[in-house]
Amino acid sequence: LNKLDKIKNARGAGFILAFDLDNLQERDLFYQNALANGLLVNVAGEKTIRLRPNLNFSQEDVINSIDLIRLSLLSIK
Repeated sequence: LNKLDKIKNARGAGFILAFDLDNLQERDLFYQNALANGLLVNVAGEKTIRLRPNLNFSQEDVINSIDLIRLSLLSIK
């Protein structure tokens, strides 16, 4: 996640992952884009996105999720 533009402070513990965007507006836009792209994420704080994947996911699911995150970031300037 740290290699993607706009993502700051990627972190995780076990299957719970989180990252920050620059501000509330970017976080909210990412959240809307992610939902529109079929990626379920949670918001937290003022600029944080949390990911809590199903415990039964595959390597393909990880790759698809990263692609959806990348796609959801495209419209954030």
